[in-house]
Amino acid sequence: MTPLFKSQAYLSLGNLQSFNFISKDSYKSGVNTENNTPWILFTPLLVVTNTTNMLIAIGCDTYVIVQGYYSKFESMMTMHYSYITGCTSMCNSLDDADSNTCSGVGCCQTSIPNGAWNVTITLSSYYNNTYVNDNPCCSYTFVVKDTNPYANFSKNNLENLKNMDKLPLVLDWVIGKGTCELAKRNSTAYGCKSKNSYCYNVKWILMFLQASI
Repeated sequence: MTPLFKSQAYLSLGNLQSFNFISKDSYKSGVNTENNTPWILFTPLLVVTNTTNMLIAIGCDTYVIVQGYYSKFESMMTMHYSYITGCTSMCNSLDDADSNTCSGVGCCQTSIPNGAWNVTITLSSYYNNTYVNDNPCCSYTFVVKDTNPYANFSKNNLENLKNMDKLPLVLDWVIGKGTCELAKRNSTAYGCKSKNSYCYNVKWILMFLQASI
């Protein structure tokens, strides 16, 4: 489960920064010693931002599957669709991986679909790390803000990940249905009345956003 901790709202950007759990998959002599399956669930009004987050997986003999639901605005209706994606990382040892790259050797990455409000992460191994030289050996995966240091693979981060359980991600949020043009026609109900607020048609679903009060 992926509860959110220490949420911080950036109203001027229409974003919410929060934290989600890191998924870990550990083996010792081919025996699984730790595994968890984080998931993120919101309403379609609150989504994981695909332009400022990345899904990162670190490990050898490692694959991650990400699945859930996303929303799109089509023919004046909000439609919900399922998705599934992921990536694979293979190596004999994490010592083989190059720092500051995430090319599939010790690290892989993929993006989250635009408008995703349900994200379930499954991290696992093809061969229980039997052919990995590191023993014990752990794999990690997480959705993380792209400006966070852990969005770029570094061998120095591996030791830190052993003692971490969450990392920051960015969410998009909206208020109300309809385009900004339609919303402004109803001056009584229109939410962006303050001089410090503005209305913006977000790409993943057409609604108006009250940026600040």
